[in-house]
Amino acid sequence: MSQRTSSLQGPLDLYESHYQAYIDSLKSAHVPLLQAQRPPILTPKPFDDHTVVKSVSRLNQDGNELFRQLQYDVQGLFAGYCDRV
Repeated sequence: MSQRTSSLQGPLDLYESHYQAYIDSLKSAHVPLLQAQRPPILTPKPFDDHTVVKSVSRLNQDGNELFRQLQYDVQGLFAGYCDRV
């Protein structure tokens, strides 16, 4: 880092000197700088046929229930519209 010759330090000079002092203190204390550590790689558990069939049947049941509810809602809206007309 080069020292500037101005008698008054600007904010950037002050920041640089504080930052450099902080880095020097870390080096003198032998504190390792933070390094990005990778999280452990998690391998997914293999699916067995029973789990897949169970999941698909559950999704199918949920889908059927949602469709049934949508049918009722549409029929109700249509009946309400017909009553008004």
